[in-house]
Amino acid sequence: MAKAVRCFVESRIILRQNIWQHVIKVPPSFVCLHNVSPTMRPIREERAGKTCFSAMTELRERPVAVILPDVAPARLKYMPQLDGLRAFAVVAVMFQHFYGSAVGIDLPVGEWGVQLFFVLSGFLITGILLNCRENADFGEANAQRKLQLRQFYIRRALRILPLFYLVVLGAALLNIRPIREDLLWHLTYTSNILVAIKGSWPGPASHFWSLAVEEQFYLVWPWLILWLPTKYLRPAILTAIVVAPLSKVVGYAAGLGPIPLFVLTIACLDALGIGALLALYRQQKPELFNDLTRDERYNWLGFVAFGGAILSCLFWQSHYFVQVAGTLAATLFFAWLVHRAAVGFKGAPGRLLTWKPMLYLGQISYGLYIFHKFMTVIVPHVFGALRIPYPTEPVTQAVLLIAINIAVASCSWYLFERPINRLKQRFKYSGREW
Repeated sequence: MAKAVRCFVESRIILRQNIWQHVIKVPPSFVCLHNVSPTMRPIREERAGKTCFSAMTELRERPVAVILPDVAPARLKYMPQLDGLRAFAVVAVMFQHFYGSAVGIDLPVGEWGVQLFFVLSGFLITGILLNCRENADFGEANAQRKLQLRQFYIRRALRILPLFYLVVLGAALLNIRPIREDLLWHLTYTSNILVAIKGSWPGPASHFWSLAVEEQFYLVWPWLILWLPTKYLRPAILTAIVVAPLSKVVGYAAGLGPIPLFVLTIACLDALGIGALLALYRQQKPELFNDLTRDERYNWLGFVAFGGAILSCLFWQSHYFVQVAGTLAATLFFAWLVHRAAVGFKGAPGRLLTWKPMLYLGQISYGLYIFHKFMTVIVPHVFGALRIPYPTEPVTQAVLLIAINIAVASCSWYLFERPINRLKQRFKYSGREW
């Protein structure tokens, strides 16, 4: 008799779970506990892939319905080929600053490396936020979104701020003039505004503009993705994509120079927005997201965008609008590249992007990017102090600077960044992986 009553109660629990999951559409990442008396001693069981609880000591029911989020972190599934793309991006930037500037190569190699970083950032950050939004849409949605937002900012701060402030304050203590004179601009992540006002690049701090753009993007974007009604997400992202080239055209007509039109956050929204659009598409239509990469017509569009970017290089100095069109073509190509890498390239491209040295460079790319401009100032002084001849031949000089930069970034990763990065485990998101 007791066994029959127990089976009856369990069937009631399972029936209510099915109603929540299939009628009310609670996602499988949520476990539903219904009418379980707090005086019961539950036994966890796995039935058809779902978790249920059976009562062994007391079979009395109470009218209680609770939805508990799963405790697994809602982080992105690791997509290794994206680390390979990060490696390409940071190598492009180092090539431009260590070699291209020395020999007078006036092509946007470094600029396009930064554009690739922006597309990657838009894709990954928006993916995390969309997943946070989905996991917060059940129960007390507003409170859950605030919790997810807090976790997002804490995790981003742990990854980005410690190394940045260590480098900025260290450079100020070493009396590196562009840092010391404009310290407040750098500490407040407004370096891009400083560059726009001056209309020139501040030496070893000139790359901080892109980090400022990222931080300004983080100030606004999470709020939009988490709280904007679903039907407005795509229009908002498309608006951001369109606003960027329009701002460049309007700014040029108003007499602004090319530097302000390149470094202000509004001018970078096309790359960030295209990455975000990819993330939205992946979240809403994951099967089509994967299938599209096997469509020959779509792949040809990627090659056309690449061809347009390369063609613009031939006429790069002819007119500002050529630069705008070329950057937009490069951004579209990078979006295609990120899409393909997220799904996974096959063959030689896939092997290259997952080659261990590429993955390692992608892993330490943040340190490589932050340190690299300071190498051009510090390394010659160190060589001089040690009375070691500093190479003047551009290729030798570039190889030396890249090698030292990798060594410094590696030490930073293992001794400073990674230990701090592990603290993110204390601030996990709730819900499933994206």
